[in-house]
Amino acid sequence: MNLKNSKYITWIIMVLITGCMHNTYPDTINRSDNSTKVNNTTTLPVEKGRASMTKKFKTFSTTIKKNDYLLINFGLQNVSGMNLSIAQGSQKYEKIITNKNNEEVYKYSNNKVFTQKRIEFEVEKNAKMMFTEKWIFKGQPKDVYNINIKMIIQKVNELEDWSSDELSCSSTVKL
Repeated sequence: MNLKNSKYITWIIMVLITGCMHNTYPDTINRSDNSTKVNNTTTLPVEKGRASMTKKFKTFSTTIKKNDYLLINFGLQNVSGMNLSIAQGSQKYEKIITNKNNEEVYKYSNNKVFTQKRIEFEVEKNAKMMFTEKWIFKGQPKDVYNINIKMIIQKVNELEDWSSDELSCSSTVKL
């Protein structure tokens, strides 16, 4: 096999590996204004020194307790009044669950591999990007747990700006 064929085969293998990586796209992007009940909404002030910035996003989360797991529904809504262009990598969010002593008991990204792939897309005004995750708490002591979620998005247009606080929400659950 000559060097040219070796490079070609290596390129094909890389394309196949990249195409087979785990993908975490939103469960739904809901474009209707009132089709989803939004609970545990985070309403945080705009960063100081940026008075001209208007709120672009609202995060939300709900939890449903089952026998030995929590169903966590969460997401991000475009509340800017206009369509926004954003970008995301393969990791769309980070979810950290801590106990009442603020000790981490679960972190979504632990033992996961994410690609550097960047996807740009438009989020229509009032659209919601929604995700659902299951946290199996079997074996965890009866306690109060904090669920902290941070959506991971980047700006495409430098003229658009938002506070990092707009991308986070938290809720508390008692097991």
